Amino acid sequence: MATKQEIQKAIMRLSKAFTAFRPDPDDMKDFMELVYEKLSPFPPIVIDKAVEKIIETEIYFPRIAEMLAHCYQARDVASAELWNRYQSLKMDWYGDVIHPREVWQKVADDYKRIGFQSNAQAVMEDYQRYGKKREPISAEQVQQAREKIARMAKNERS
Repeated sequence: MATKQEIQKAIMRLSKAFTAFRPDPDDMKDFMELVYEKLSPFPPIVIDKAVEKIIETEIYFPRIAEMLAHCYQARDVASAELWNRYQSLKMDWYGDVIHPREVWQKVADDYKRIGFQSNAQAVMEDYQRYGKKREPISAEQVQQAREKIARMAKNERS
């Protein structure tokens, strides 16, 4: 998902932050090929967040395994934050707050930005349900539910 240029930009930022990291140019070429291979499945926003976290918390230039760990962590944190926003939209519906499509679309777009396409699709599918006002339950519906429960209880006793 991330391009070589985006990954190279991230590694250059790390190199600026960790000035003691001065590898041989030939070694750096081989190293960068591995970095491209391992980090390319992540979207650029995840890599950028991981780089910032590395700069803020690490003492030495990270190994590839450490870069991967920070990318997974950044992706998981972003996913958890989005999950909370998504659940809030659904919970608001129970309080008769209907959010416009744009709000739902923003959550879906943010899921796409971190590489979670199926979650983005689920958000917009749920918008079809939670984007409409709830109809109050009628007395007839309550009675039908009671009858159904009574039939189920009777069948269990038989």
